[in-house]
Amino acid sequence: FRIYDKMVTVDMMSREDAPEDDQYHVEAVPWSMHFWPRYALHGAYWHWGFGNRASHGCVNMSPRDAKWIFDRLHPSLPDGWHSVFEDLEHPGSVLRVRYEHELGRERREAPGERWRGR
Repeated sequence: FRIYDKMVTVDMMSREDAPEDDQYHVEAVPWSMHFWPRYALHGAYWHWGFGNRASHGCVNMSPRDAKWIFDRLHPSLPDGWHSVFEDLEHPGSVLRVRYEHELGRERREAPGERWRGR
């Protein structure tokens, strides 16, 4: 995928035809970076279960982590702007989204963990 837009904040809501028990509306979602229609990397201030499925397809991150990534992915957001879209001269960063079954069962080490106890 490629990041095709970035927004400092955006309101996100379910499709109008979504079942009643699957509807949502979240205002001012921070650091949003769309990579597919209705799918984005973004900050999530409404939960703390990161690493577990908790969205309708988006990649939820802590707002702090989302901001860190937002600042490093293209297209770059000019100072004072709220949103930006990729174009031929300023393409978005390429993003590879892996599915759980592609990751394998091996344990992933946290940064610095391999040095503990040595």
